[in-house]
Amino acid sequence: MQILRVLSLDLWDNNWCKVGNIMVNLSRKRVKCEYFGQKSKILTDKTKEIEAELQNINPEYTEKQSHNFRLFSSRELEVLDCLVKGMNNSEISENLFISIPTVKAHVSRIIRKLNASDRNEVIYIAKQKRLI
Repeated sequence: MQILRVLSLDLWDNNWCKVGNIMVNLSRKRVKCEYFGQKSKILTDKTKEIEAELQNINPEYTEKQSHNFRLFSSRELEVLDCLVKGMNNSEISENLFISIPTVKAHVSRIIRKLNASDRNEVIYIAKQKRLI
C-alpha cells in the first residue's frame, strides 16, 4: 500500500463562500485546482506558484519529515521543539498548556524513541538528524 501525502487548501471569499480548492500531491509533485463558479486569475496564479515551489522540494527532506511524523506524535514533536530551544519542563508546560507530569511523560517517550540517555542527547540527536 502506498501512502500519499496530500495537502488540500479550501479558498473562501470575504462573504465566507467557498470559491475553490487546491489539492497538492506532495508524493507525485502535482497540483490540481478546482473552481466553484467563475474562474479566478488569483487561483490560477496561486496554483502556478505552488507548482513551481513543488519542483524545489527535496524528496529526501519530505521522506525524512514523513518518517519523523510517523516516529513521534504531534505533541511529542512540539515538546521536542521546546527541548531544542532549551526550555525546561516548567517552561514547556507553560508554553504548551500541559501539566509538568505530562511534559515528563512526553520527554521520557522521546528519550526512549531516540534511544538517548538524557535530554541533552535528545537535543544533540534532534539537531544531527534535523528532526526539528
